[in-house]
Amino acid sequence: MSVTIHRRRKSFPQEKALLAVSEERLAELEIKLSYQEETISALNDAIYQQQIRLDRLEELLRGYRDQLSRTNSEPFGSPDRREKPPHY
Repeated sequence: MSVTIHRRRKSFPQEKALLAVSEERLAELEIKLSYQEETISALNDAIYQQQIRLDRLEELLRGYRDQLSRTNSEPFGSPDRREKPPHY
């Protein structure tokens, strides 16, 4: 019967220091990722609100354009209004 002996590997101070740095770096990256996700969400909300405003402004512009084209088709109003007033 053979006996297998598992030796426990000793951690060297340099490995512990490297592991601590890696864990610290990972924590920093997680924090940065969290801030980026928050920023992306805020930017997405801002874009959504701007799109709503843009849609409203386009609708207003269409209304003004239609109103202006109707006004330009009869620049002086109805044909009855083109006659000179009686005091001329």
